[in-house]
Amino acid sequence: MADLITMLAASGSTDPMAAIPSGPGPTTGTYDPDTDTGYYGEVSHTDLISGDSLASTIGLTAGTGQYSTAGWLKFYVGPDAACNRGSTAYVIFVAKMPYRNNLSWNSINSAKAVDGSDAAITISGEDYKVRLMQGADADPSTYTYGTSCADNPGENSEWNDLFYRIHEDEPNCTDVTEGMPGGFSTTRHGGPQVGDNFDDFTDAETGVLYTLNNGSACWCQEVDGVATSRRVIRGPRGVAYFITYAATYTDANFGWRPVLELT
Repeated sequence: MADLITMLAASGSTDPMAAIPSGPGPTTGTYDPDTDTGYYGEVSHTDLISGDSLASTIGLTAGTGQYSTAGWLKFYVGPDAACNRGSTAYVIFVAKMPYRNNLSWNSINSAKAVDGSDAAITISGEDYKVRLMQGADADPSTYTYGTSCADNPGENSEWNDLFYRIHEDEPNCTDVTEGMPGGFSTTRHGGPQVGDNFDDFTDAETGVLYTLNNGSACWCQEVDGVATSRRVIRGPRGVAYFITYAATYTDANFGWRPVLELT
């Protein structure tokens, strides 16, 4: 927090999103002080990188490329954000669509692109970690594959705190079908949204819901805390969907939605 306060003072700004170095795309946007998160907007692949180029750069050959030029969604995560598992503010670019389908969590892990500790790239002189989104409350997840909205298995994850908020649905526990058009809303729900929407993209525009998009079951970082051979996925039956699958599992529904974290 001290570093961010220093940057704000130096910049003369009261907006932490404008004070932090944020890479390509918009430098200001919508900031929510209650959750200490923010959304800058969309960034074109021409200003950052395409999905195919990113896969090639990190040596990810498994699966089938798709939506390579869909672009990125740019977010701010403050030091006090619930999904911040460290203590320093950061900016991430999340693929708007899943850039590959038909690949396993293990294949992404083989490319060292799960948690950001290994895969790193430089684009236009700026450095990024390459990783997956956080999709669960912790790593390992407190939850296994059969959960309810009230269990809130996605609490304090980037998926719930950021990705929920750019989707037109607003998942909640009063109407558990909100964000779950594909069913299983009472047993495989990721939990309610906290905060108002930043944007209002549809299922088709964000690559969730298996009936519309290949790769909608997006692999996330976390290990299932009970069945440790399984990994968390989000999105195949709507933006709120939460389940875990074997890390070796592969079919066209399973996808890679990369994150680039500016370092």
